[in-house]
Parts: sequence; C-alpha cells; structure tokens
Amino acid sequence: MTDSRKYFDVLTKGAEMAFVEAGASLFRKCESEIERLLMVAFWTRSWSGDLILANDRKLAEYPAVNTHDDLRHLSLALGHYTPVLGQQIQVGGYRLDFCIASPSLEHFDTVAHLLAVECDGHEFHDRTKQQAARDKSRDRALLDHGISTIRFTGSEIWRDALKCANEALQLAARPVHEGLTRALAELPSGDR
Repeated sequence: MTDSRKYFDVLTKGAEMAFVEAGASLFRKCESEIERLLMVAFWTRSWSGDLILANDRKLAEYPAVNTHDDLRHLSLALGHYTPVLGQQIQVGGYRLDFCIASPSLEHFDTVAHLLAVECDGHEFHDRTKQQAARDKSRDRALLDHGISTIRFTGSEIWRDALKCANEALQLAARPVHEGLTRALAELPSGDR
C-alpha cells in the first residue's frame, strides 16, 4: 500500500468516526432528507473553520438557539468573524430551515447579515402558483426582519450539496466583505 493510500484510508476512517459521533446532534432538527444532506455539507465547512454550527457541543455553555435573535446573540457572544449557522430558526410565524449570521467587520457589536437558507423540496414548494406565492410572501416578510433568503431546490441539493453550501456561505459573507472594503477605504492611505 502506498503512503498516500494509507493517509487516505486513515482520513476516511477518521471522517467516518467524526460523522457517527456528530450525527445525532447534526440531524436532530432536520426535517427532510435534503435538509440532512445540506447539513452534512455545512458540517464539512465547519471543519476548516469557515463556519460555526450553533448546535456544536462545544457551545453547550451558551443558551440554545431557536430564534433569529438567539442566533444574533450567539454570533456576538462568540466574538468571531466566522459565520454561525442555526437550524430550524423561528422568525415571527415562520421557521427557517437554516439561518446564517455573518458578523460585521465594521461594527464589532453588530451582526452584518442574516441569511435564510431554504431547502425547497418539490412537494411543498413551487408545485402550484399558491405555493410559489406563499414562498414569495414569506421572503418579503423575512426582509422586514432584516433577513434575506436563498432557496435551493431538492434537485440542486441532491446534485451538489457542497456547491449549495458554498454558495450560501459566499452570499452570507458578501455584506461582511463589502463592509470591510468600505472601512478600508475610509482609512488614511498610510494606515492601509
């Protein structure tokens, strides 16, 4: 067996062990197979520090995250520049599949952006004009709470869940990067 094959085998076994250990807390709030698949994709992004999962056991000392305000408070309490992902987040009369809180790089005591990430299975979304209208109305109501929305179809998630997770994280980070660009532009040229 080659050295690279041995490393790959160890890595694969380690990932399997981590997945089994994390599985119960990862999937506890998922309501569908496409949510579970997207959650796995988000979880893999948390390995490299690109994302913090609100339900991570390491955060047990913090209050549970059930609402968008809870998610904002956790993001601020952590004091990181890393986005925080919550599952089944309550906003008014709505429940979001996922919500990402992105911290502000301009104002350290605020969250720059909240992004709802919705998994639109065929059964409950866009099958009829009424379902499509309900989703559009919901998205507008979320905007009133300062939350923008990105939606992925079940087909998109099944085809490439990692691509969907990456796209959501990039969109969540956009206001953060724009804020940093503005803050740097305001610095005197010698301080950049």
